[in-house]
Amino acid sequence: MNRDKPQFQSSLVTFIIHRRIKNETVIGNLSATDQSVEEYNRRLTYSIRKQDEPKVFEVSKDGVLRVIGKIPTHANVLNFTVSASDNGYPTKKALQSVSVKISNIPALTKFCTVKDGFEWQICWKYEPPSSQRYFYHIEIRSGMYTHNNSVVGGTEHCYSAALLDGPDSKYFYRVQTRLGNNRSPFSEWKEAVDKGPDCELFDPCQVFKPCSNGGSCIVIPNSSSHLQDRYTCICPHGWQGTNCRTSDGCVHTTCLNQGTCIMVSPNKTKCKCLEGFLGELCEFVNHCSQNPCFHGGTCQMLANASYECHCPPFYVGSKCETLSPCNTSNCNNGECITVDEKNFYCKCEKGYTGPFCKLYNPCKLFNPCENNGTCEPSSETPAKYVCKCRENYIGANCSQLDPCKFIHCENGGTCSISGKPGQHCKCLPGFIGGECQREDKCYRQQPCKNGATCIMNLNDTFVCHCTNGFTGDHCELIDPCAYGSCSPNTSRGCIRLSDTKYRCSCTEGYTGDFCETAISSCRENPCRNNGSCIFYMFERRQLQQRRATK
Repeated sequence: MNRDKPQFQSSLVTFIIHRRIKNETVIGNLSATDQSVEEYNRRLTYSIRKQDEPKVFEVSKDGVLRVIGKIPTHANVLNFTVSASDNGYPTKKALQSVSVKISNIPALTKFCTVKDGFEWQICWKYEPPSSQRYFYHIEIRSGMYTHNNSVVGGTEHCYSAALLDGPDSKYFYRVQTRLGNNRSPFSEWKEAVDKGPDCELFDPCQVFKPCSNGGSCIVIPNSSSHLQDRYTCICPHGWQGTNCRTSDGCVHTTCLNQGTCIMVSPNKTKCKCLEGFLGELCEFVNHCSQNPCFHGGTCQMLANASYECHCPPFYVGSKCETLSPCNTSNCNNGECITVDEKNFYCKCEKGYTGPFCKLYNPCKLFNPCENNGTCEPSSETPAKYVCKCRENYIGANCSQLDPCKFIHCENGGTCSISGKPGQHCKCLPGFIGGECQREDKCYRQQPCKNGATCIMNLNDTFVCHCTNGFTGDHCELIDPCAYGSCSPNTSRGCIRLSDTKYRCSCTEGYTGDFCETAISSCRENPCRNNGSCIFYMFERRQLQQRRATK
């Protein structure tokens, strides 16, 4: 049963198209909803219910509205009704009025977008060019950001919008032209891409603002489509280059002490100093030019205009004038470092320690202790080590997690890893289980008698394994069958009657106290006509027939 009818979101929908729109152009989509539970009831079919002749529009079954005919010359608006029918029984419908406004202003198609720091600059061009001022309505969308605004401008205009969703998000835009009460169709939604899609058609001085540092931009008429060939920058004093971004050599640099300014890169200058001077502007006296370091020491100027001497081996002092104490020291497996003219210390190689780097320390060479364990050299063997493990870890290298930290042994049991699954506790007498949680009834109750063995089951019950000659749940009964003589080949077994009596259960065809006597099958005289029956063991019979006499 079809209970729900389709519904449009509004009773009227409006579209704007240009008067010279081409046939088969899609101008929009119509959409209704149906709340029916059944899927087939929610399938909707769209159609134009009523339209004046000649027909200008067509709607497909799935709601796509397109132009199929010429717009009447004097028409400013065309109205018709669209129906949405479901697939249920009985069929139910919804109606929506459609108003298509005819505009003499075409939709914008030429755009140029430029990413400038944390802003998008969106430019558009209205064609043909006109001196008239237009209103433009712009819409910008991104993941979480929607922006609408109206601006006034000429036939070529630019609009700046902040990147509120971040510089890496995607931004989409569309623009509508307005002149008085007349409005153009919205342009198609476009994604903002840097320096696209039609930037070669725009004024580069207005769109790109390429001249930096106060330079003036001039458009070169009838130039190529390449951006760098369509404008020129007139740079102010001190700047040069295509976009006035290169410092003009040494205009801003003054070298002191008769130094000479030279260019080392397009944006960097350097002062070439006379001998005896140094610094960025040749402002410092070069003390190293007098070679103040002794014994082959190397002089180096410092940032504060002082100097220092880098001494060769075995010499120390501010000017390398003193013999180093490392000259006579032996650091064995290390390097001698001079502290002053009389004192030194040994910087040991990896794996060695001690004042003269004689002692081998494996803890210095590598860290064998895992899980933040502390490595200490062995006091007995220098080449060996001992790991002191942190809480919860054990093993020679602290690599094993101590399971006893996570095991709770009950009833006085102690943790003892046995290597068997589920057995981690050593229990006191009278308790069993992986964590000593079960009572050992065999130990506490001693239920098995006459030397029997008691075995605990997993369900906390026990079973007694009796010794020969006893029976019963607790092996408390004497078993006379243990000493009975029932024939093993002709009896089913022994049946206990009391502590001293038993009975043999014979198989078919045997009898006797021990089932030792075979029952004769001839006792019923099965042979007829005076035949003789002869009994054989194991139920065999033979009939002897008398030979008939004439």
